[in-house]
Amino acid sequence: MKNTLLIAGREFRSYLTSPMAYIIACVFLVLFGACAGIVAFTVWQFVMPIRKLEQRADGMARGELAEPVSSGGEGDEVGRLTFALEEMRRALREKLRSTEEVNLDLERAVQRRTADLAKKNRELAEALDKLTRAQDQLVRSEKMASIGQLVAGIAHEINTPIGAVNSMHDTLFRTLERMKGFIQQELPEDCKQFPKLEAAFKLIDDSNSVIKSGTERVMNIVTRLRSFARLDEADLKTVDIHEGIEDTLVLIHHELKHNITVVKNYGNVPPISCFPSQLNQVFLNLLVNSKQAIKDKGTITITTFLKNKKVHIKFSDDGVGIPPESVSQIFDPGYTTKGIGVGTGLGLSISYNIIQSHRGEIKVSSELGKGTEFLIVLPMDLEAQLEREKTKD
Repeated sequence: MKNTLLIAGREFRSYLTSPMAYIIACVFLVLFGACAGIVAFTVWQFVMPIRKLEQRADGMARGELAEPVSSGGEGDEVGRLTFALEEMRRALREKLRSTEEVNLDLERAVQRRTADLAKKNRELAEALDKLTRAQDQLVRSEKMASIGQLVAGIAHEINTPIGAVNSMHDTLFRTLERMKGFIQQELPEDCKQFPKLEAAFKLIDDSNSVIKSGTERVMNIVTRLRSFARLDEADLKTVDIHEGIEDTLVLIHHELKHNITVVKNYGNVPPISCFPSQLNQVFLNLLVNSKQAIKDKGTITITTFLKNKKVHIKFSDDGVGIPPESVSQIFDPGYTTKGIGVGTGLGLSISYNIIQSHRGEIKVSSELGKGTEFLIVLPMDLEAQLEREKTKD
């Protein structure tokens, strides 16, 4: 057995070294390489489409639906998978397009709704502003009407007795003049002998002069007070603004006479159409503000002039002035620099609204420690402007 194996081994080695064995080995290697290549190619043909489909699916997951899924045919499983993926891409793209269209429609609807709401808000704001101005106007009208009734009652109560005093004083004055003339004419010697009689006549003359001056002053105050309120002139009137300023100065004379000098620089200003009682209220507010800004003695200067077909009225004082940070808020309702208990902060706000209703302007300039200046600019044709606005509306 051992010898047989040795013999077989020698024959196999001799076979391996023979040319035939070499040829067989080469053929085997060629066949093995070809098989390996066929297998690799087959795997590549199967794997690469799968990888492409995987990459395309990842892109679709990221929302990249514009590029179609390339098909490798419908005859194999990969082709059917490719076709199914393409159908899914198309369906997703249609759904996305529908969703985008719905979103665009919703966005346009929201924009329209937002625009409508903004328009409604503007209309509501304008209506509220008109209502507020109408309410302010009504409050002012009611206030002025109440003042008018009070003024009418006071004027009546004062005029009746002061008229009687004035009338009886005139009668008494003329009677005393006749009596004095009769005594001087009929008893000239007695007049010379009694100096006390001359002194009595002198005292009577002085008393008559005081009484006359007092009654005239009271009657003038009542007249100015009625003119200031102008309750019978709630409509537009053509008036001289200087009369309104003078009426206001008479009304607050008791507050100005002790420590404030009023300088009046009136220009050549023609009568203008306005609401007289409202302008008088503005004059009163500005003069009171100027008076309160002057701590000790000071000067209030009133200047009027005509420029660019508009009436300019300037009130300036040498008071404490307004801090720079407060100038921009001076016309805000409720804002005041006077402190608690001095002012309500409504006077300048009301004045601003009155001037605005007159289609005019009111401006303020101030320097702390040197004084303040208010400038009112009014049109001369307010009635014509209001008529144009009414026609336009």
